Amino acid sequence: MRSLIFDGESINNSNILIKEISFEDVSNRHINYQKITNRDGSKFVADEYNIKKITMSGIVKDTTAPLLDDRIDDLKELLSREEKNLDIEYISGTRRFVASCTKFDTQRDHYHLTFVPITIEFTISDPPLGKDLDTTTGSYDGLNDSTASTITLATGEKSIQFAGTRRPLPKLQFTINSCLGLREIKFENTDNGDWIKVEKTHFQDGDILIIDCDDLTVKLNGTEIDYEGVFPEFVVGWVDFKCYFVGQAYNMDLDIIYYRLWL
Repeated sequence: MRSLIFDGESINNSNILIKEISFEDVSNRHINYQKITNRDGSKFVADEYNIKKITMSGIVKDTTAPLLDDRIDDLKELLSREEKNLDIEYISGTRRFVASCTKFDTQRDHYHLTFVPITIEFTISDPPLGKDLDTTTGSYDGLNDSTASTITLATGEKSIQFAGTRRPLPKLQFTINSCLGLREIKFENTDNGDWIKVEKTHFQDGDILIIDCDDLTVKLNGTEIDYEGVFPEFVVGWVDFKCYFVGQAYNMDLDIIYYRLWL
């Protein structure tokens, strides 16, 4: 029996038996094309995914008609809760969707005294994706360099392999173990040229800088600060990147923290 949990409560158990479920289609993809003037065809601009529907059907049952009525009422109350976690068990692990029930049907006939067929439809809107329960982290410890004068220091090109079926929205977390005259930190996705940088009079030992590509915020020690550039975009698969620093010396760790996202 596949585990289906909505807002912490099971909707596939000994009294609610889900027999069919549809949750793996990707029919909600929208591709934006731009017409090319005086030429045949159109140019791909971007793609996005609209709301996703997850439908399931089965039965609700109990030992008597009054208990069945109570069981259905309890299920209605549960499904009336808006934008709650819907956790669906996959062979590879559980995936979480933020969902609202937009349809609940019962097909009760005169002989449905101890069971009744049901259909449930969930809508997933923002984002219309599933994600892992836990984050995945790529760690790059001990980034360091030193020189006698203030210059721009760059790490060698590094790589990370992102998993999932939809482009990730990671947090780039720089933890400064020690530094001297450090006043600029820059991250660049060298595959597409996207870069973002933060300047400060001087960074200090123990500072933590987080560039959040999901919330679109940059925070130093928990306080939101200004930045230059754009939040880098990433793809599923291998991505190459570089870090640049302006200062005399630095030693820091970089963690790239993300949820695997699933269509």
